[in-house]
Amino acid sequence: MCIHDAPGARCARCLATSRSARSWNGWSDLVDTQNPTDYAQVIDELVNGSVTRTYAYGLQRISQNQLISSAWTPSLYGYDAHGSVRYLTNAASTGTDNYEYDAFGT
Repeated sequence: MCIHDAPGARCARCLATSRSARSWNGWSDLVDTQNPTDYAQVIDELVNGSVTRTYAYGLQRISQNQLISSAWTPSLYGYDAHGSVRYLTNAASTGTDNYEYDAFGT
């Protein structure tokens, strides 16, 4: 379940550990609604009030930094010709994650 503000932008999320819509488990997002794309973009992900992941944007998402084993780990996004994320690389340009989509984009 996600929490949305009046214009419909996601402003918080929760993990579903039960069927209760009030189960937050400490997750929240900091969302930027003032950006060049006019789409709301998550800037920081927080768990129990501490930042666990940050995102950098240009006209599209450029990179993320995530806290892994108490160290900030950067990843860069790689896009295909349609603008879909296809892979992530680490700071040494080594591929770390790959994404595949079916005809419906899922």
